[in-house]
Amino acid sequence: MIIESINQLKLGLSKKYLVGLLTGLVATGIAFLVLFSVMYQSQTLSARSQSSHNAAQVLLTALEQPLMQQDDPGVRKLIDRLALQPGITNVMLISKSGAIRFSSLTALVGENPLVERSEGCITCHDQPPGQRDTTVFLQDELGREVLRSVMPVPNEGACAECHGDPSGNPYTGMLLIDYDANILRREALNTTLLLMGAGAVVVLITLWGGWWFMQQMVLAPVSRLGQASKAIARGDLNTRVDIPGHDELAELGSTFNRMAGNLEQAMAAIKTREAFQQALIDAIPDGVRVIDSDYRIIAANNAYCEQLGVPAEQVLNTYCYRSSHGRDAPCVPTLVTCPIHE
Repeated sequence: MIIESINQLKLGLSKKYLVGLLTGLVATGIAFLVLFSVMYQSQTLSARSQSSHNAAQVLLTALEQPLMQQDDPGVRKLIDRLALQPGITNVMLISKSGAIRFSSLTALVGENPLVERSEGCITCHDQPPGQRDTTVFLQDELGREVLRSVMPVPNEGACAECHGDPSGNPYTGMLLIDYDANILRREALNTTLLLMGAGAVVVLITLWGGWWFMQQMVLAPVSRLGQASKAIARGDLNTRVDIPGHDELAELGSTFNRMAGNLEQAMAAIKTREAFQQALIDAIPDGVRVIDSDYRIIAANNAYCEQLGVPAEQVLNTYCYRSSHGRDAPCVPTLVTCPIHE
């Protein structure tokens, strides 16, 4: 189907080649960009998840002492300091019941998104615990798109003194870190645009290389073959074509040259035989004509031309009934004896 569509285009071979090559490159580029976008988003999510996990782990370690001492200003200071990192929009420490105990956005402190069924909590809590993601894109409590990373706060060590037996109560709450999704998407867009630019350069270089290859390796030899064929058609049997190399076109050029040489020898032999035949009939004192089945004079000797008093050029290729009887049509066989008819 594609080949038929390209063949129907009223374009030269090089342009058809460029169209076909460009179509293939564009299709490949689109497929590659889609694949890259999916892979890049997955890698970004994985990288941010790991980065958030590391940051949360460090923060949990730093918060352990202030939480045990119930040092709320110290906890708030550590959370606010982490929230100042580039790309982080909010850091929250949430109790087991879902209430926000600490947040870098102080307006959210005291709220319970889980009870209020906000998207930031329901996105994960509507799923079974084993299927909940620890890093996910969602709308936060202020309606902004963020990449939220969730780190459970384990009930271990000194925390068990207040929160009870860890076997029945393994976690005391959640540490949430939100990253600005717009920044992540902007990074992905910039990377994609950079890749598209690089791809466009590759496409242009490939197209130019393909066009140059077609011009030098295909079209130029074909053009020389075409010009040589036209020259032979005009009667210039000495024409030869020079196509260097050892590929198929070079072999075609050699075959063409051999064919032209054979044709030149055949034509020379024909002309020799024609000259011999003409000399033979010229030696006959009577007028002689050679007429084909279409009543056309294809040969005549000198005696016949002298009888008519015209040069041979005016006799050859004329009709016999015109030269001998002055007629515009063949003689009627019932009125005269026509050797051609007989």
